[in-house]
Amino acid sequence: MYPKNEGFLLLNSIHNPTFDTVFKYITHIGDGVFVLFVAILLLFVQLRWGLVFLASFVFTGGLTQLLKIVFFDDIVRPSMVFTKDVIHSIDGVYLNQMYSFPSGHTTVAFSMFFCLAILNEKKTLGLIYFVLAFLTSYSRIYLSQHFPVDVLVGSLIGTMGTLTVFVFLEPTIGKWANRPLFKRN
Repeated sequence: MYPKNEGFLLLNSIHNPTFDTVFKYITHIGDGVFVLFVAILLLFVQLRWGLVFLASFVFTGGLTQLLKIVFFDDIVRPSMVFTKDVIHSIDGVYLNQMYSFPSGHTTVAFSMFFCLAILNEKKTLGLIYFVLAFLTSYSRIYLSQHFPVDVLVGSLIGTMGTLTVFVFLEPTIGKWANRPLFKRN
């Protein structure tokens, strides 16, 4: 509906001080460190869940990094396309310049939350997981780190990659994994 640059400017122009604070921190949900923390917690709940979760993260994150570094290494971020007076920037947020496509934070957020939605018996939490993934993804545009297409493709890789891992890997894990990492006696 909008060209890449116009869509970014439209979405990036919606800002206020509260959003500045919220998105400055919510974007870290898409960091690998946060996902590893969640994976470790899952390993202690049930080994199977932690292994599937880690496999999803490695597969989707690895695929995204491969695409960024090998195939789309020349795609720049908004800070290289627009001057600083055109885009919204927040104090303390470094504006990256290269490796824009696809968004790694978005991939990780959608992979993590989709995996949690699949693994969780309370399916009503799926909506909450989607909202958290969406907000993490939107933060990448809000913080002038990515274009909407970067975020869209990152969300597709995160979701479809996790579904692929779940369909192919989860059934192959033996019954030995139906326990926490450490058993209590």
